Amino acid sequence: MVSIAQHPGDEQSADLNQLTEAIYGAAEFKIILDKEGKYFTRIWCLFEIANRIKSKRGQISAVIPEILSEYGVSQFDHLTMPQRKKYWRNTAQVLEAVINNGIDVSMAEATYEKDRVPILKW
Repeated sequence: MVSIAQHPGDEQSADLNQLTEAIYGAAEFKIILDKEGKYFTRIWCLFEIANRIKSKRGQISAVIPEILSEYGVSQFDHLTMPQRKKYWRNTAQVLEAVINNGIDVSMAEATYEKDRVPILKW
């Protein structure tokens, strides 16, 4: 669990450093997606995944709970083999749509617009 100072300045910069360290040090990195791939439109999410990629540490995995719930399960391990194949096809379609739409960090959304500035400067 990480908390970030919401006001620009030295404290927020230090918090961004700590968040980056946490991302670099994490044994696993799992992205929780929705079917629209909104994760890739949010500035904080892009900051996190960019730092994970930059760390060159371990795999990045993704799960789409909406798709799992369509099969009446909450964990991938509970899917049958045919369901797993369909799950991966559906997940691939979501990721392909994200790629086709493109990811524009400069247009990424933030709940607080002032968060965008330090993240984009990072």
